[in-house]
Amino acid sequence: MKYVLSNAASKDLEEIYMYGYIKFGEQQADDYAQSIENKIEIICDNPKIGRLDERVNPAIRRFECERHVVFYDIADDSVSIIRILHGSTDYVQYL
Repeated sequence: MKYVLSNAASKDLEEIYMYGYIKFGEQQADDYAQSIENKIEIICDNPKIGRLDERVNPAIRRFECERHVVFYDIADDSVSIIRILHGSTDYVQYL
């Protein structure tokens, strides 16, 4: 299954990368970005791996990735990545 990033998720990835680059350097930022990419691939291979989160929407699933959480929805032929937020974020207001 393929995946599609929402505009918000794409911006989330950029911000995560830039934060890591500034705080920890290029290699660490690259490694963390790759880790998120790997988790998204796991989601694509096993779309129902994430647990449903009905506080926001009964169709939205969440899957933990390091210190972040990937929020996504399953479509007919793809996974829609909605947001990628830090685990400590009050995510309900962002979804």
